[in-house]
Amino acid sequence: MFNLEKEIIKWKKSLRKNPSLEDGYIEELESHLRDVVDEHLEMGISLEGSFNYAVEQIGKSHQLGNQFYNAYSKGFNSRPPWQAPKWIPSLLWNYIKIALRNIRRHKSYSLINILGFSIAMVPAVLTFLYVAYELSYDRHNANYDRIYRVISDGRYGTIMPLPLGPALKAGAPEVEEAIRMRGGGEYIKYKDKEIAERNVMWADPEILKIFTFEFVKGNPESAFQNKYSVVISESAANRLLGDKNPLGKILIVREVYHLKITGVFKDLPQTSHFDADFIVPVTLTYGNEIKSAGITVDNYAWGMSIYLTYVLLKHNADPAAFEEKINSIIEKYDGDFDYSDVKYSLQPLSDIHLKSHLGVEHKPNADITQITIFFSMALVILIIAVINYVNLSTARATKRIKEIGVRKVIGARKTQLVRQLMLETIVITSSSFIITLIMVNFILPYFENFIGIQLQFNIFANLDLLSGILLIILLVSIISGIYPAFVLSSMRPLSFFSGTFTSNRKPVFRSVLVILQFVMTILLVIFTAVVNRQMEYIANKDLGYSTDNIINITLRGKTFQSSKQTLKNELLKNPGITKVSISSANPGFVSQYSNFIWEGRPKGHNTFINYAAIDNDFIDLYNLKILQGRQFLENFKSDKTEGVIINEAALWETGWKNPIGKTINHRTRYGDFDRRVIGVVKNFQSKSLHSTIPPLYLVVDSTMSNRTVSIKISTENQEATLAFIKQQMEKFQPEYEFAYFFFGDLLKIMYKAEHKIQTVFTIFSVFTILISCLGLFGLVSFTTETRQKEIGIRKVLGASSLQIGSKMLREMMILILIASILSAPLAYYGAGKWLEDFAYKIDMGISVFIISCLLVYFLSIAAMIVQVRKAALRNPVETLMYE
Repeated sequence: MFNLEKEIIKWKKSLRKNPSLEDGYIEELESHLRDVVDEHLEMGISLEGSFNYAVEQIGKSHQLGNQFYNAYSKGFNSRPPWQAPKWIPSLLWNYIKIALRNIRRHKSYSLINILGFSIAMVPAVLTFLYVAYELSYDRHNANYDRIYRVISDGRYGTIMPLPLGPALKAGAPEVEEAIRMRGGGEYIKYKDKEIAERNVMWADPEILKIFTFEFVKGNPESAFQNKYSVVISESAANRLLGDKNPLGKILIVREVYHLKITGVFKDLPQTSHFDADFIVPVTLTYGNEIKSAGITVDNYAWGMSIYLTYVLLKHNADPAAFEEKINSIIEKYDGDFDYSDVKYSLQPLSDIHLKSHLGVEHKPNADITQITIFFSMALVILIIAVINYVNLSTARATKRIKEIGVRKVIGARKTQLVRQLMLETIVITSSSFIITLIMVNFILPYFENFIGIQLQFNIFANLDLLSGILLIILLVSIISGIYPAFVLSSMRPLSFFSGTFTSNRKPVFRSVLVILQFVMTILLVIFTAVVNRQMEYIANKDLGYSTDNIINITLRGKTFQSSKQTLKNELLKNPGITKVSISSANPGFVSQYSNFIWEGRPKGHNTFINYAAIDNDFIDLYNLKILQGRQFLENFKSDKTEGVIINEAALWETGWKNPIGKTINHRTRYGDFDRRVIGVVKNFQSKSLHSTIPPLYLVVDSTMSNRTVSIKISTENQEATLAFIKQQMEKFQPEYEFAYFFFGDLLKIMYKAEHKIQTVFTIFSVFTILISCLGLFGLVSFTTETRQKEIGIRKVLGASSLQIGSKMLREMMILILIASILSAPLAYYGAGKWLEDFAYKIDMGISVFIISCLLVYFLSIAAMIVQVRKAALRNPVETLMYE
């Protein structure tokens, strides 16, 4: 029989489950229900039917709850906070609430994980931005995958013989287009306005067919129909002509070439391996040397190695097959040189920015090794943060036994538990990412200044960047959460309510993770120590020349060649200036080289020699040591046309016992000249310490472009001396802003990449130590928490705080000791591979390993000892009073 009162009690009980329905609301609803029931009873409807109709009319519990919440809530959101949003499934919303509840309940544990992930993701995001930028170089070109640069392994590097481009196009059917190009500074004049431009590209007109230039004015197809044409960038047009229409205007280059502007293109992106604001036909300057379609030339023209050569291969061309033809094409026209030991090859456009470090580049390239190091270290830091999370999650397993047990008993499947625990990890990593974004926005300007690149960090405007960062979060969440989720969800229900964890998995795995974590930490610290010692060695190594109080100025403009001696004489009038020299290069930056031909050279023996043009004061100014013979002297007029000084490496190459009076060949763009050896200079480091000292000779040659002014100044009144030098330089070349460098600072720039690596290693080592110690702090904190009763019993039985503390530290100390032993051979191998890139390097020794391991060891103990001491000093009454 239907019992109305009993059914009303059940109905009210279901309403009370909704948080929005207070008792007063439910009493009001009950009164309304009874009225509806009474009305329908009077209409002759059964009691049960009347009740069911009334319940249906009033509505379901969640609908009533929403109505009452909307009526009495002052918030704008009509959805109660405990109700899942429409776009989130209820079960998922429940998982999220539980995850947030667990984070609030275990604040210290959650804070350690969130901070660990945040600190780890900062270098990961910055590295992702940097790597994405570097990998985007030259990809704006439509023919990106078909463009190659011709290079060689010996004679010229990137600089190719003048007629090579036309010869390759005529001699190889695989070549669709071939060009010669090289950029530099020129003096550009428009009417009465003269501007010193740095990015003037001399190139064949086909450059517009090989590389992508987006024209905003003019037609690229007809831009170079006339030989005396020039195309310019938008920024160059604004600098020279302002708002005027540039098309048809005449520019004067080198005071000789009057060129009509036939096109304007958008500025090349920052990620182009060359810069160009002006493109001028190369045939203007070297047209007379090229005959018969630019191929049939004399040996003199083949000896002019001035330009870089690029080819655009046809779609079906085989680059490897074409490479085999290059040498034979060159040998067909240049019989003056034995090419048997020189290998010409093709360098893909994609390799130029990251993998090319040849003699002459359009602008400084990056290094794939440096990119790999940055990426690897960011990955190591992420792995350490993941290990922290796994260790802390599995250590906390015993704290969650009853929660997991209850869920399993009421029917939760393993997959559901895994999803719930994985979601907790995602919530933590997502929370970390919010902190990461704040930290990245703060650090980014300093990072951009450090790498010298302006990065775009707008994750919502850059789909690739957003996708990459979301991928990082997802991968970190999966890798971090998958193991703890399966450990917790695999617990046997029989042990849940007894409070014992009977999983078959042993804490050995956690120990292995701690060892792995500290192996990586110690590796980074050792690498940092090795890099710092190598950079200290570079800074203190005797390079064979003086660097003290020497400043360098680069001469520019169109008149310096004829008035260099006048400038030198004016500078020497100042008592604060002791010596002045004008040369083609500094001692540490000699880049010009040619085929080494000496008296008595064996037939078929090909090698190369660096050379520099100097004046009579160069050797004394840089304090170079003459071992045999003499230096150049002003009163020996023949020294300027016949004399040459070689270094020890060149002497060893020739095998001469008595070099004085022997001859070597000096090849210039004006011909070949034999010069007589008048002296031998002690080897000095003419290049970086990455390479051994090569053969080298020095000449006094007025035909070479000597642009480097070296000035030795006194240590007294240096500011007044520099002011005097500035005044003289402004008189000498008023169109250029005065700029100078101390020679020692220039040498530091030579090792800019190494200094970057040094800084990155140092910063990343601090990150890894911080994260590792943070993880140890959390792990020891949790361990001491779970062993409070054991500690209390030991204290009651007479154990001292020191004994208890040392016992608790012993396990972790042993693990770190094992990590130290394992990391030493790995670090020795890795650091040794890095040092192989230097011809002159430190002997690592054992001290660097011992000091690095001890540093990590004691920092780790310091991180643990705070929690261990706190636990050891705690009053045992507090932990045993309820037993």
